[in-house]
Amino acid sequence: MHRSVRLLLSLAAASAAVVAGIASPVAASTADEDSWGPVYSRSYDGARAMAVGHWKLDEEHGDELTVKARLYDKKSPPWLCAYLQVNFAFYDGEKIHSAMKCGPNGFTSFARVTSSPDIPSSVSARVCYWDKKTASTKKCGTWTYLYGEAGQE
Repeated sequence: MHRSVRLLLSLAAASAAVVAGIASPVAASTADEDSWGPVYSRSYDGARAMAVGHWKLDEEHGDELTVKARLYDKKSPPWLCAYLQVNFAFYDGEKIHSAMKCGPNGFTSFARVTSSPDIPSSVSARVCYWDKKTASTKKCGTWTYLYGEAGQE
């Protein structure tokens, strides 16, 4: 009986601390993050390449922006590969990074870390197919805004 009363009291105290806004040191992090996707290519014969991911802005470690993704290529023909383009827009230009995944098994990881003072004003992504025969993109989806200032894509 005494043990259950103690448990109830400790739960009540913890709940009161949360309601009062008393945060633990772990909860006081200065990181901002969000997930994104799925982002798709346009359809090719019923198949669509796809990417999902997340970004994290960590101000605690000197303003680091990390963008990660998983790129999938499930049902495309052998001459097409899933192709992810991630556009990092800066006030003085932009830089596009990419990743490619050929074949239906598993996924390809994409990760890019930028540090202050080179934090982009916005980040957007799109998924295409890479045609191995012509060495070019095809069936690209639309650019999807992921992070930063709206209208800066």
